[in-house]
Amino acid sequence: MNLEEISVVLTDALSLDLPGHGLWLNDAFIPLPPISFRILSYLVRHAHTVVPAEALLRAGWPDDLRGRDDLYPQMHYLRTLIEVDPHRPNLLVTRRNDGYYLRLPTYARNDADGPTRQLR
Repeated sequence: MNLEEISVVLTDALSLDLPGHGLWLNDAFIPLPPISFRILSYLVRHAHTVVPAEALLRAGWPDDLRGRDDLYPQMHYLRTLIEVDPHRPNLLVTRRNDGYYLRLPTYARNDADGPTRQLR
């Protein structure tokens, strides 16, 4: 199964629509800006793994050199979309001096192929 052709469950009410480049929150579609989409997609592909900030910078800005100061607002924006309380993240967690960690529900994870639960 090609990960680009599915939606990935982030929570019971939230899924990442990979072909549509956005999020489904309940029945509402939220389009993501390209940089935010690339960063969140990268995190989904590496869910349950600490992802270094440098890897997210390369994912978000593949043709441009950026610093961590460019990444922080993107991570805050993504948290406002996917977290119940962005100031106390449960899904998109910062690991100080290591990077970021995306927790997906166990039912959304297929250990052999990564997160692959098809919704739509």
